[in-house]
Amino acid sequence: MQIISKKFSSLSGLATVGLFAAAACSVDASDDATPIARATAALTEEGETCVVPEEVVEHACQHAQFGPFASAPAQPYPGFVFTDISPPHTAYDLTLPVAGSGFQGAVLFRPIELGDHAVFTAPGVSVALYDGGGVPVPVEREGEIAPTVCGELSRAHVFHFETTEMHTFVFGPASGSSVQAIVEHLGEQGCDGCEEVHLHAFRSVSPPDHEDGEAHLDHAIAFEVPRRIPVTEGTVSRGLAILSFSAGGGASTHCVYRGRPVPNAFRLVGCTDGHTAGSDATADTFRLRITAPAAANGPVAAELELVDEECGGHDDHDDDHDHE
Repeated sequence: MQIISKKFSSLSGLATVGLFAAAACSVDASDDATPIARATAALTEEGETCVVPEEVVEHACQHAQFGPFASAPAQPYPGFVFTDISPPHTAYDLTLPVAGSGFQGAVLFRPIELGDHAVFTAPGVSVALYDGGGVPVPVEREGEIAPTVCGELSRAHVFHFETTEMHTFVFGPASGSSVQAIVEHLGEQGCDGCEEVHLHAFRSVSPPDHEDGEAHLDHAIAFEVPRRIPVTEGTVSRGLAILSFSAGGGASTHCVYRGRPVPNAFRLVGCTDGHTAGSDATADTFRLRITAPAAANGPVAAELELVDEECGGHDDHDDDHDHE
């Protein structure tokens, strides 16, 4: 069974619920997956544990495609190893020496920071790590990279570094004499991550049409009540946008936003339960709708992102100067 670490998208109306790759780790990657699921799939693995945060996969893929590149020979292991691949954010094209009926080679690596590091390879050869004393460092987790995400990389191995001493990577045995290797730091938290809700609402008077943004999560997230909701299509000078949310099937909170031409957004007027801009709220169900008067001068669309506070996202700064 293939399990994907991905941005998980669920569409309801024009709403998209995005699970940032740092946390989304258990979606079936069958051929029946939607184009959205296939396009955002990051990393597969046997089991239901996230391997690498998606943004790190994307970052490594950029290096695999565009460099910077460096070519170097790997050395037999055990033996005198001198090729150093410590400089970060580099795609190393390594030549492996012959070892028995295949190829195997070693290089040096000294981490700049402690914590988890992902070693991306293409092709997906086996990787071993030894500390400065020659003691094997166990692999924390590993998985294949979906070719629809990054055709230049095949597999990732994650190792935990407890010291900044020089270590040794051993690639192989492999059937080919070359391998591309990219090492990226993940930090202490690894795949721990956060969640984000995207809502997109639309209203047209002529012709009459509307779509409400809706999102439903399987658990509640904590977020800040936004001060305003940006308009992404048309110009709004009146009318309302209403953000509704609830948790656990309980009563809904309704926050009313009035349309303003400057800065072409809906600005918070108030909420039914006393929430104010920037105050903390918790919900698992969300709805965003635009009233008809807001589209009196033409179709209007608005988008809103509500970020799980575990992400550290706080976007309630009052940096515009519109007036009541």
